Formats: sequence, structure tokens, C-alpha cells
Amino acid sequence: MKKRTKKLASLVLLVSGLVFILFLVQRSWGQIVELLGQANWLLFVVSVFVGITGTLASSMLFRVLLEKHGLYLPSDTTHRIFYFGQVAKYVPGKVWGILYQIAAVDKQGASVGVTSTNLDLMLVTILTNVSIAVALLVAPVTVPGSIGILLLGILMALVVSASPATGKLLRRLMPKTYVQGPALSSPDWKALFFRIGTYYIVVLITDVLSYFLMMNAVFGFTLQESTNYMAYLLIAWVAGVFAILVPAGVGVRELVFIGFGVTMMTNVSIELLGSIAVISRIWQITQDLVVAAIVLVVGVVKNRGLAGQK
Repeated sequence: MKKRTKKLASLVLLVSGLVFILFLVQRSWGQIVELLGQANWLLFVVSVFVGITGTLASSMLFRVLLEKHGLYLPSDTTHRIFYFGQVAKYVPGKVWGILYQIAAVDKQGASVGVTSTNLDLMLVTILTNVSIAVALLVAPVTVPGSIGILLLGILMALVVSASPATGKLLRRLMPKTYVQGPALSSPDWKALFFRIGTYYIVVLITDVLSYFLMMNAVFGFTLQESTNYMAYLLIAWVAGVFAILVPAGVGVRELVFIGFGVTMMTNVSIELLGSIAVISRIWQITQDLVVAAIVLVVGVVKNRGLAGQK
């Protein structure tokens, strides 16, 4: 009964989010058509692939965190289950991506290991995006303060990545039949610091650069004009993560972004904010679909190659 209620609630919230996005599209339709008609599509495509580079960094961190929880997988397998899991987040229920990854790993202890890895990655990503967003907002006031926030973000991401807390907690909460498996690995602090630092820097660069290129391509914004919008979009992403029952935070991210824009900025129309929210959503979905298509094509080519060798 509880499962049915959750599924129904998730579906209702998804439909509500889609209705809200359609409302934004209808209200900003004229501006959206005009902006897309004048967009620099080459630059837009470049922004998509820059964003995908950040997703690749997340996939590599996903593998590091899997190993921390005792699950060692080939690189291509890790990337495949990570990217397909990203696409599965759009399915109502928000657990299908994790269930797919557990089935794909197919190892003893996969339930706890994969779930713990996703929780760790979610916490690291939240800390990374929040610190980047705050740093962008603080930068015009104090550059040293902005740098300090970024360094604090790296430190917090490192602590979360090394901590065994999620694995230990899930081992206590989940039935024993699901938790048998390899023990947590002790972190190599030097290697982990290098990996987390590299991940953070790559995400920082790709987040800022991809958002800026997208906004410049579609809206003609300069880097300075884009800063606040980028920060609010990152905060909206975090809000979407906390909307557990809403697939991919549909509607929630857009509402939070517009709320921040209306509250914190002056002389900005709701039509413009709605256009940014809708086009950003399309841009993010495009990244997920392109990545999934690349992984699928690579998998098909690899399987055909293996079949040809037999």
C-alpha cells in the first residue's frame, strides 16, 4: 500500500512539474522562439559537450566510490551503469537507476555498495554545486572569500568521499541477506585527495564554462551577466535532488530558479527567467541523451567486434 502511494505521489508530482514547465513555455513562448531563432547553435553544441565532460568526471568519481565500498568493476562497465542510471532518474520512483545499477553489478554486497556509492556521490555533488554557487555570488564582493569557499568545498567533498558512514549505516538498516559482501576499503588519503581535487576542479571549470557558453549562445549574456543565473541554476539543481519523489526534480528546479531570480534580482522579467529555466532543462536533458546514446553506440560496436572475433 505504501509503495503504491509513493508511486502515485511521484507520478502526480511529475505531472504537476510538467504542467508547470508547460505553463512557463506558454508564458515565455514568444521570447523562447525569438531566442532560439537567433541562437548560435555551434556554440550551444560545444556547451553540451563541455557539460558532458563534467558528467565524465562524475562517472570516474562514481568508480572511485564503488571501490571504497568494495566493488571493483571495469572502467567501461562503470561508465555504462552510471550513464544509464542518469537517464533512469526521469522515471517516476527515483529508485530505478539504483536498481538497474545493482542488477548490472551482480555481485555479493552490491545492494549496499551501489546504494552507498550513490548517496556519497549525491553528497559530494551537492557540496560541490553549493560551494561553486556561493563562490560565484561572493566573487564580485570578495575574490579571496570566493576562493576560500571553493577550498572549503574541496575539503568537505574529500571528507565525504573518505567517510565510511553511509556504508556502515546501510549495513545496519538493511537485512543481513543483502549486506554480505566485501568490507569497506581504507582510504589512501594521498590518492583520494588528488582524485577529489581533480574532480572538483574539472566540475568547477565545466560547470562555469558550459553554463556560460549556453547562455552566451542563446541569450547573448557576458560572463559577468551570467554569474547570478549560473549560481541560481546550481542551487535549483540541489533543490531538485532534495525533491525525492519528483523524477529529475521536474518543475521543482524551475520553480526554485525563478523564485531566486525574482527575489534576488531587479529588473528581470518572469518571461526571461522562464525562458532560462526551460532552455536550461532542455540543455540538461540533451546532455543526458547524448551521453546515453554514445555509451549505447560504443557498447554495440564493442559487442559486434567481440562477436566478429569468435
